[in-house]
Amino acid sequence: MKLIIPLAFPCLILMLWTVACGGTQEAKAYSNRGETYRKRGQYERAIQDFDETIRLDPQFANAYNNRGSAYRKLGQFERAIQDYDEALRLDPHYGIAYNNRGLVYHRLKQYERAIEDYNEAIRLNPQIAVVYDNRGSVYNDLEQYERAIEDFDETIRLDPQFALAYYLRGVANQALGNDSAADRDFKKASDLGYAP
Repeated sequence: MKLIIPLAFPCLILMLWTVACGGTQEAKAYSNRGETYRKRGQYERAIQDFDETIRLDPQFANAYNNRGSAYRKLGQFERAIQDYDEALRLDPHYGIAYNNRGLVYHRLKQYERAIEDYNEAIRLNPQIAVVYDNRGSVYNDLEQYERAIEDFDETIRLDPQFALAYYLRGVANQALGNDSAADRDFKKASDLGYAP
């Protein structure tokens, strides 16, 4: 009997560990499938999988971020913000969640909040080109074209193939009366495959 108890205890620990890790693996599987659905534009199916991910692992910040992005694509902005808020509560250093929440604030014309989120995303990871592009878009909407151009310049420095940045910089240059610079930007955007 003495041999059974010492062997039973490690087996029990191993079994509990496997179940615990299995739940996390299952959550990741739902999250991965949900992300595939989201990328295919099947947002309702993606949300179902992210719901299941969160049920299995309520601390999975990425699942909240991705579900928020699906809600954003469906135009359910308040739900999207709630999910981005929760992702950031779980992981305050999650720069892409700040970017994504900034997209919603931009869409809602809450420009200052969008800029604050983009600023934080840049502070956390200054190498993500799309965040500069997004902030530059807000500055274009605010008719702060010089600031917009600075952000589009940084976008292009980080990613010289970022066609939208050339186009949006062209819009800013055109608004400032820099027609030759605008023409160059529009041509470069077109050469890279961007069509408005």
